[in-house]
Amino acid sequence: MKLRQKTLLITFFTIAVLLAGIYAVVYGLVGESVGNLEKSDLQKLVRDAKADLVDELTQIDRMLGDWASWDDTYDFIQTRSETYIKSNIEDASLAAAHIDIIGFYDLQGKLVLLRMVAREGPAPAAPQELLSPGQGSIILAQNGSGHAGGFMVLGGKLTAVALRPILTSRGEGPSRGAVLMGRYVSDAAIARLGGANSLSTAMWLAGEQMPGDVAEAWGGLVASGNESEVKNLDEMLQAGYFIASDIYGNPAAILRIESLRTGNAQVKQGMFYMLAAFVAVAIVFEALIFLLLDRFVLSRLKALGDQAGAIGKREGGLSRITVAEGDDEISRLASDMNGMLDRLGSVQRELLRSQAGYSRRLSREVKEKTRMLTGANARLRHMERIKNQFLFNIGHELKSPLAVVEMNLAAIMGRQRRKSEDFRESERMIGRNMVGLKQKIEKIIQLSRFEHSRSIRKEELDFAALVRGVAGAYRDFARVRRARIHLEGAERRAMAMGDARLLQYALGNLFSNAVKYCDERDIYARVERKGGDVVFSISNRGPGVRPENRRKLFHRFFKEDQNAPGTGVGLFMAKEIARGHSGNVWYRPNRPRGSVFYFSIPAIERGG
Repeated sequence: MKLRQKTLLITFFTIAVLLAGIYAVVYGLVGESVGNLEKSDLQKLVRDAKADLVDELTQIDRMLGDWASWDDTYDFIQTRSETYIKSNIEDASLAAAHIDIIGFYDLQGKLVLLRMVAREGPAPAAPQELLSPGQGSIILAQNGSGHAGGFMVLGGKLTAVALRPILTSRGEGPSRGAVLMGRYVSDAAIARLGGANSLSTAMWLAGEQMPGDVAEAWGGLVASGNESEVKNLDEMLQAGYFIASDIYGNPAAILRIESLRTGNAQVKQGMFYMLAAFVAVAIVFEALIFLLLDRFVLSRLKALGDQAGAIGKREGGLSRITVAEGDDEISRLASDMNGMLDRLGSVQRELLRSQAGYSRRLSREVKEKTRMLTGANARLRHMERIKNQFLFNIGHELKSPLAVVEMNLAAIMGRQRRKSEDFRESERMIGRNMVGLKQKIEKIIQLSRFEHSRSIRKEELDFAALVRGVAGAYRDFARVRRARIHLEGAERRAMAMGDARLLQYALGNLFSNAVKYCDERDIYARVERKGGDVVFSISNRGPGVRPENRRKLFHRFFKEDQNAPGTGVGLFMAKEIARGHSGNVWYRPNRPRGSVFYFSIPAIERGG
């Protein structure tokens, strides 16, 4: 096959593949973008519809708060007063407030009074009980710790229902039962959920016969636990689905919102016109490119080939190959071939320059690596100094109690004929120093274990109860120091996820430091919620921390006074334990003097 034929085929297939690729990419990108935009619009529509439906629950729950925390209701659940019923539970009053059902339950979950108002047609038959006594919502109401809400199916209607414990007007207990309040979700309200951009909105209750796509969406949402689902029904229609849960968290109904896929139809029409334009452009480009290539490239390459063939047939050849018609790549090809040796020399010189540049780069890299090694050696020397200081501190800490033990043992041996009180005092001193020595060794072992494994076993725990336990363990120590520990806010539960063993260790260090360095009698500790965290704080009126040492306060082995007791790892361990719990430890100076240490970890959020 000649060069012209090959060129014709190559240009044809190149243009065809190029245009086909552009068409496929554009179609894919535009189609996907439009599809995602349609899906995103419908998802927003579904979210807005679900928010509007949930708003029914919010309104009922807000209205129920006035009834449940009311002294009249608190008295009624015990006295069954007819005056309360006539004054507050008339059909006209309930209908004006858009309340369709209100029920009162005692502490056993039994129905005391149920009133159902018919605002749209006849009221359904009143059930004896809407909730069984063993349900979690009733238990919640008895404890007085919150409220519940959801949907129920009453008389074939989806009903927004809220449940709250009966408390006094001040929101105090003990609870005397629960109040349930509900509002029917009307067909008109369901139709309004989709808004003006939807084609239609429909609802099916649990147990009803559903269309195939609705039943499939129901199963998918229940299995996955997703809030909503959007899918295409055909080329022109898409639908979004979401489930409304009942008061126990079980699926009660499913809603479908349909909308037209107008963007998809417009994309297909536009791509058809684009394909026709691409075919016309391909034909024009093929003819134009072939003519230009033949005129400026192919014919000149043929002449160059003829001259090269003539050189090969001649003995001695030609010194140059010349091609007329312009000063371009083909014209310069002959001179490039003649200058090949010159270019080889240039390449050799370039290689030498590259070698010199490589040597310079290698020298710079060697210097950089040397600098890095020097820095690493400096850090190693620094760690060696820290280790030596730590060993010195440990030796000092272990030597002092051992010296006291040795002295008292000698005193015991030398005072055998003295009063028994001397023996008992020596024994008590030995015991105290042995306990102190054991605690210091235990701190070293604890640090070693934590540094080695960094393992934190988190479980749900009451952080306030943990603080109470640690505070109780240090009250005797405080009395020896002639101080008192005042604990505030720890009587309320503060749930968090954490490792109780490590948290006790960290809090114990903070209590120990507060007692050891207090100059006055009172030490104040507090547990409180701040934002999403549980925060523990402890303050004293001691000497505080000097400003120049506050940045190093939580460093490993740091002590303000190297001759003071301790290993310098307590605050460092507290900081590491807090970080392991996604929390923090920090210091603030107390006013007018003293220290305040804070310890925080994330709290467990309890939904209402």
